[in-house]
Amino acid sequence: MTQDVNYDDGLYVGYDDGQSLPPATTEQLLAEFTSHAPAHRPLTALDLGSGTGRFSAGLADRFGGIVYAVEPSVQMRLLAAARRPHPRVHHLAGSAERIPLPAASCDVALLFLVYHHVADRPGALAEIARVLRPGGRVLLCGNFAGRPSPRAWSPYFPRAHEVEEGGLPTLEETEKAALRAGLCLVGLCTLTLEIAPDLSAYLDRIRHRAVSAFRHLTEVELTHGMNQLAADAAALPAAPVTSAVDLLVLGAADAGRPLPTRKI
Repeated sequence: MTQDVNYDDGLYVGYDDGQSLPPATTEQLLAEFTSHAPAHRPLTALDLGSGTGRFSAGLADRFGGIVYAVEPSVQMRLLAAARRPHPRVHHLAGSAERIPLPAASCDVALLFLVYHHVADRPGALAEIARVLRPGGRVLLCGNFAGRPSPRAWSPYFPRAHEVEEGGLPTLEETEKAALRAGLCLVGLCTLTLEIAPDLSAYLDRIRHRAVSAFRHLTEVELTHGMNQLAADAAALPAAPVTSAVDLLVLGAADAGRPLPTRKI
Protein backbone atom coordinates (compact mmCIF):
# COMPACT_ATOMS: atom_id res chain seq x y z
CA MET A 1 0.00 0.00 0.00
CA THR A 2 1.09 3.59 -0.48
CA GLN A 3 3.15 5.08 2.29
CA ASP A 4 1.42 8.49 2.27
CA VAL A 5 -1.76 6.98 3.74
CA ASN A 6 -0.81 5.81 7.22
CA TYR A 7 -3.94 4.74 9.07
CA ASP A 8 -1.92 4.21 12.25
CA ASP A 9 -1.14 7.93 12.27
CA GLY A 10 -4.53 8.99 13.64
CA LEU A 11 -6.78 8.01 10.70
CA TYR A 12 -7.96 4.92 12.54
CA VAL A 13 -9.54 7.14 15.22
CA GLY A 14 -13.19 7.56 14.32
CA TYR A 15 -12.77 5.47 11.15
CA ASP A 16 -15.73 3.22 11.91
CA ASP A 17 -18.03 6.17 12.59
CA GLY A 18 -16.69 8.15 9.65
CA GLN A 19 -16.84 5.33 7.09
CA SER A 20 -19.75 3.28 8.39
CA LEU A 21 -22.42 2.14 5.95
CA PRO A 22 -26.12 1.62 6.67
CA PRO A 23 -26.84 -2.06 7.40
CA ALA A 24 -28.97 -2.36 4.25
CA THR A 25 -26.07 -1.09 2.12
CA THR A 26 -23.66 -3.54 3.71
CA GLU A 27 -26.11 -6.34 2.91
CA GLN A 28 -26.48 -5.02 -0.66
CA LEU A 29 -22.73 -5.21 -1.13
CA LEU A 30 -22.39 -8.65 0.44
CA ALA A 31 -25.16 -9.94 -1.82
CA GLU A 32 -23.40 -8.46 -4.85
CA PHE A 33 -20.07 -10.00 -3.84
CA THR A 34 -21.76 -13.36 -3.30
CA SER A 35 -23.38 -13.26 -6.76
CA HIS A 36 -19.94 -13.07 -8.41
CA ALA A 37 -18.21 -15.66 -6.22
CA PRO A 38 -17.77 -19.33 -7.16
CA ALA A 39 -20.92 -21.34 -6.48
CA HIS A 40 -19.46 -24.11 -4.33
CA ARG A 41 -19.22 -23.89 -0.56
CA PRO A 42 -17.30 -23.46 1.64
CA LEU A 43 -15.09 -20.79 0.13
CA THR A 44 -11.88 -19.40 1.53
CA ALA A 45 -11.86 -15.62 1.15
CA LEU A 46 -9.17 -12.95 1.25
CA ASP A 47 -10.39 -9.57 2.52
CA LEU A 48 -7.45 -7.49 1.34
CA GLY A 49 -7.06 -4.11 3.00
CA SER A 50 -9.76 -5.21 5.43
CA GLY A 51 -9.51 -2.14 7.66
CA THR A 52 -11.73 -2.47 10.70
CA GLY A 53 -13.34 -5.58 9.26
CA ARG A 54 -16.68 -4.25 8.09
CA PHE A 55 -17.05 -7.07 5.53
CA SER A 56 -14.89 -9.85 7.00
CA ALA A 57 -17.48 -11.47 9.27
CA GLY A 58 -20.20 -11.17 6.62
CA LEU A 59 -17.97 -12.91 4.07
CA ALA A 60 -17.32 -15.72 6.54
CA ASP A 61 -21.04 -16.17 7.17
CA ARG A 62 -21.97 -16.15 3.48
CA PHE A 63 -19.11 -18.30 2.20
CA GLY A 64 -18.91 -20.71 5.13
CA GLY A 65 -15.11 -20.87 5.17
CA ILE A 66 -12.11 -19.05 6.54
CA VAL A 67 -11.63 -15.35 5.82
CA TYR A 68 -8.09 -13.99 5.88
CA ALA A 69 -8.41 -10.30 6.75
CA VAL A 70 -5.08 -8.83 5.59
CA GLU A 71 -4.42 -5.26 6.70
CA PRO A 72 -1.14 -3.30 7.05
CA SER A 73 -2.39 -1.00 9.83
CA VAL A 74 -1.81 -2.37 13.33
CA GLN A 75 -4.50 -0.18 14.86
CA MET A 76 -7.10 -1.10 12.24
CA ARG A 77 -6.44 -4.81 12.82
CA LEU A 78 -6.80 -4.35 16.59
CA LEU A 79 -10.11 -2.53 16.13
CA ALA A 80 -11.40 -5.21 13.76
CA ALA A 81 -10.53 -8.05 16.14
CA ALA A 82 -12.05 -6.26 19.13
CA ARG A 83 -15.25 -4.98 17.53
CA ARG A 84 -16.07 -7.70 15.01
CA PRO A 85 -14.75 -11.00 16.34
CA HIS A 86 -15.61 -14.09 14.31
CA PRO A 87 -14.28 -17.63 14.78
CA ARG A 88 -13.43 -18.03 11.09
CA VAL A 89 -11.87 -14.60 10.52
CA HIS A 90 -8.08 -14.50 10.86
CA HIS A 91 -6.49 -11.04 11.04
CA LEU A 92 -3.07 -10.92 9.42
CA ALA A 93 -0.45 -8.23 8.89
CA GLY A 94 0.32 -7.78 5.22
CA SER A 95 -0.32 -5.71 2.12
CA ALA A 96 -1.55 -6.14 -1.43
CA GLU A 97 2.05 -6.49 -2.61
CA ARG A 98 2.95 -9.00 0.13
CA ILE A 99 0.08 -11.32 0.99
CA PRO A 100 1.10 -13.67 3.83
CA LEU A 101 -0.63 -16.74 2.36
CA PRO A 102 0.54 -19.73 0.33
CA ALA A 103 -0.13 -20.10 -3.38
CA ALA A 104 -3.58 -21.28 -4.48
CA SER A 105 -5.08 -20.83 -1.01
CA CYS A 106 -8.12 -18.60 -1.69
CA ASP A 107 -11.30 -18.82 -3.74
CA VAL A 108 -12.26 -15.13 -3.52
CA ALA A 109 -10.28 -11.92 -3.03
CA LEU A 110 -12.12 -8.72 -2.12
CA LEU A 111 -10.58 -5.25 -2.41
CA PHE A 112 -13.12 -2.64 -1.30
CA LEU A 113 -11.93 0.96 -1.81
CA VAL A 114 -8.36 -0.31 -1.50
CA TYR A 115 -6.82 -0.61 -4.95
CA HIS A 116 -6.21 3.13 -5.43
CA HIS A 117 -4.03 3.10 -2.28
CA VAL A 118 -1.73 0.38 -3.64
CA ALA A 119 1.72 1.60 -4.68
CA ASP A 120 2.73 -1.32 -6.93
CA ARG A 121 -0.54 -2.23 -8.60
CA PRO A 122 0.84 -4.66 -11.21
CA GLY A 123 2.81 -6.39 -8.46
CA ALA A 124 -0.29 -6.56 -6.29
CA LEU A 125 -2.38 -8.15 -9.04
CA ALA A 126 0.36 -10.72 -9.64
CA GLU A 127 0.39 -11.46 -5.91
CA ILE A 128 -3.40 -11.81 -5.82
CA ALA A 129 -3.23 -14.15 -8.82
CA ARG A 130 -0.65 -16.22 -6.93
CA VAL A 131 -2.94 -16.87 -3.96
CA LEU A 132 -6.07 -17.59 -6.04
CA ARG A 133 -7.18 -21.13 -6.76
CA PRO A 134 -8.22 -22.11 -10.30
CA GLY A 135 -11.66 -20.66 -10.96
CA GLY A 136 -11.26 -18.10 -8.16
CA ARG A 137 -12.57 -14.55 -8.38
CA VAL A 138 -11.18 -11.09 -7.59
CA LEU A 139 -13.80 -8.49 -6.59
CA LEU A 140 -12.14 -5.12 -7.12
CA CYS A 141 -14.59 -2.49 -5.90
CA GLY A 142 -13.68 1.18 -6.15
CA ASN A 143 -13.34 4.16 -8.45
CA PHE A 144 -11.38 4.57 -11.67
CA ALA A 145 -10.04 7.75 -13.26
CA GLY A 146 -12.09 9.09 -16.13
CA ARG A 147 -15.33 7.44 -15.03
CA PRO A 148 -18.17 9.50 -13.48
CA SER A 149 -18.02 8.56 -9.82
CA PRO A 150 -18.05 11.73 -7.68
CA ARG A 151 -18.03 11.17 -3.97
CA ALA A 152 -20.86 12.81 -2.03
CA TRP A 153 -18.34 15.07 -0.29
CA SER A 154 -16.71 16.23 -3.56
CA PRO A 155 -18.68 19.49 -4.02
CA TYR A 156 -17.77 20.60 -0.49
CA PHE A 157 -14.09 19.68 -0.58
CA PRO A 158 -13.05 20.21 -4.23
CA ARG A 159 -9.30 20.06 -3.63
CA ALA A 160 -9.65 16.74 -1.82
CA HIS A 161 -11.57 15.51 -4.85
CA GLU A 162 -8.71 16.62 -7.11
CA VAL A 163 -6.18 14.86 -4.87
CA GLU A 164 -8.16 11.62 -4.88
CA GLU A 165 -8.86 11.73 -8.61
CA GLY A 166 -5.18 12.30 -9.29
CA GLY A 167 -4.32 9.06 -7.52
CA LEU A 168 -6.92 6.85 -9.19
CA PRO A 169 -5.89 4.20 -11.70
CA THR A 170 -7.69 4.03 -15.02
CA LEU A 171 -9.87 1.08 -15.86
CA GLU A 172 -7.77 0.37 -18.97
CA GLU A 173 -4.46 0.19 -17.10
CA THR A 174 -6.06 -1.98 -14.42
CA GLU A 175 -7.43 -4.43 -16.96
CA LYS A 176 -4.08 -4.59 -18.80
CA ALA A 177 -2.20 -5.21 -15.56
CA ALA A 178 -4.70 -7.93 -14.62
CA LEU A 179 -4.19 -9.71 -17.93
CA ARG A 180 -0.41 -9.52 -17.55
CA ALA A 181 -0.79 -11.05 -14.08
CA GLY A 182 -2.62 -14.02 -15.57
CA LEU A 183 -6.11 -12.94 -14.54
CA CYS A 184 -9.11 -12.86 -16.86
CA LEU A 185 -11.66 -10.09 -17.25
CA VAL A 186 -15.03 -11.44 -16.14
CA GLY A 187 -17.20 -8.35 -15.91
CA LEU A 188 -17.81 -4.78 -14.83
CA CYS A 189 -20.81 -3.14 -13.19
CA THR A 190 -21.53 0.13 -11.39
CA LEU A 191 -23.19 0.03 -7.99
CA THR A 192 -25.22 2.89 -6.56
CA LEU A 193 -25.02 2.80 -2.77
CA GLU A 194 -27.01 4.66 -0.14
CA ILE A 195 -24.34 5.86 2.27
CA ALA A 196 -26.50 7.93 4.62
CA PRO A 197 -30.25 8.53 5.10
CA ASP A 198 -29.87 12.30 4.67
CA LEU A 199 -27.30 15.10 4.60
CA SER A 200 -27.48 15.65 8.36
CA ALA A 201 -26.49 12.06 9.03
CA TYR A 202 -23.82 12.32 6.35
CA LEU A 203 -22.42 15.45 7.99
CA ASP A 204 -22.12 13.53 11.27
CA ARG A 205 -19.95 11.00 9.44
CA ILE A 206 -17.83 13.57 7.60
CA ARG A 207 -17.03 15.39 10.84
CA HIS A 208 -14.86 12.41 11.79
CA ARG A 209 -12.60 13.32 8.82
CA ALA A 210 -12.02 9.64 8.05
CA VAL A 211 -11.20 10.37 4.40
CA SER A 212 -7.54 10.00 3.49
CA ALA A 213 -7.67 12.84 0.94
CA PHE A 214 -8.69 15.26 3.70
CA ARG A 215 -5.13 14.99 5.02
CA HIS A 216 -4.09 17.25 2.14
CA LEU A 217 -6.47 20.07 3.09
CA THR A 218 -5.91 23.04 5.34
CA GLU A 219 -8.04 23.60 8.43
CA VAL A 220 -9.65 26.55 6.62
CA GLU A 221 -10.67 24.32 3.69
CA LEU A 222 -12.06 21.68 6.00
CA THR A 223 -14.04 24.16 8.06
CA HIS A 224 -15.42 25.87 4.95
CA GLY A 225 -16.55 22.54 3.49
CA MET A 226 -18.16 21.43 6.75
CA ASN A 227 -20.03 24.73 7.01
CA GLN A 228 -21.31 24.45 3.44
CA LEU A 229 -22.44 20.89 4.07
CA ALA A 230 -24.18 21.93 7.29
CA ALA A 231 -25.97 24.76 5.45
CA ASP A 232 -27.24 22.38 2.77
CA ALA A 233 -28.30 19.83 5.37
CA ALA A 234 -30.41 22.53 7.02
CA ALA A 235 -31.86 24.02 3.84
CA LEU A 236 -32.42 21.12 1.44
CA PRO A 237 -35.27 18.58 1.65
CA ALA A 238 -34.25 15.36 3.39
CA ALA A 239 -33.19 12.71 0.89
CA PRO A 240 -30.85 9.70 0.91
CA VAL A 241 -27.20 10.40 0.13
CA THR A 242 -25.82 8.08 -2.52
CA SER A 243 -22.44 7.29 -4.05
CA ALA A 244 -21.39 5.17 -7.02
CA VAL A 245 -18.57 2.65 -7.20
CA ASP A 246 -17.44 0.28 -9.91
CA LEU A 247 -17.09 -3.44 -9.33
CA LEU A 248 -14.50 -5.03 -11.62
CA VAL A 249 -14.63 -8.82 -11.47
CA LEU A 250 -11.48 -10.70 -12.42
CA GLY A 251 -10.91 -14.42 -12.52
CA ALA A 252 -8.22 -17.03 -12.19
CA ALA A 253 -8.59 -19.29 -15.19
CA ASP A 254 -9.42 -22.93 -14.71
CA ALA A 255 -6.51 -25.11 -15.71
CA GLY A 256 -5.97 -24.56 -19.42
CA ARG A 257 -9.38 -22.94 -19.93
CA PRO A 258 -9.61 -19.11 -20.00
CA LEU A 259 -12.68 -17.31 -18.72
CA PRO A 260 -14.83 -15.30 -21.13
CA THR A 261 -14.63 -11.53 -21.19
CA ARG A 262 -18.03 -9.87 -20.86
CA LYS A 263 -19.73 -6.81 -19.45
CA ILE A 264 -22.29 -7.27 -16.68
